[in-house]
Amino acid sequence: MKINSIIIYKAMFYSSLAVINIIAFSLIGLSFLGASNANGEGSPIMTESGTFIKRSLLIVIISLAFAGLAFLVSFLFRNVIGIGKTGLKKIFFIELGAFIIIYLIVYSYLYLRFTT
Repeated sequence: MKINSIIIYKAMFYSSLAVINIIAFSLIGLSFLGASNANGEGSPIMTESGTFIKRSLLIVIISLAFAGLAFLVSFLFRNVIGIGKTGLKKIFFIELGAFIIIYLIVYSYLYLRFTT
C-alpha cells in the first residue's frame, strides 16, 4: 500500500509543477499582448526600449513568483521525491532561468520578425 501512495504523491507533485509552468508560460505570452494605441486613445506610445524594460520587469516579477511557487511545492513534497536542500535550490534556479530564457527567446523572435 505504501508504494501506491508514493506513486500518487509523485503524480500530484509533477502535475502541480506542470500546472505552475503552464500558467507561468501563459502569463509570459500574455505580456506580449497589449493595446496598439492606433486610435489615439489610452496612454502615449512608448519607445522600444521603454516597452522592453517594462515587459522585462513584468517577466522578472512573474518568474520570481512562479519559481517561488515551484520551490514551495517542491518543499512540501521533499520527503516523497527524496530531494535535499541543494536540490530545492536547483529547482528554484532552473525554473527562474527557464522562464527568463523563454521570454528572451520569444521577445527576440518577435522583434526580429516584425522589425526587419
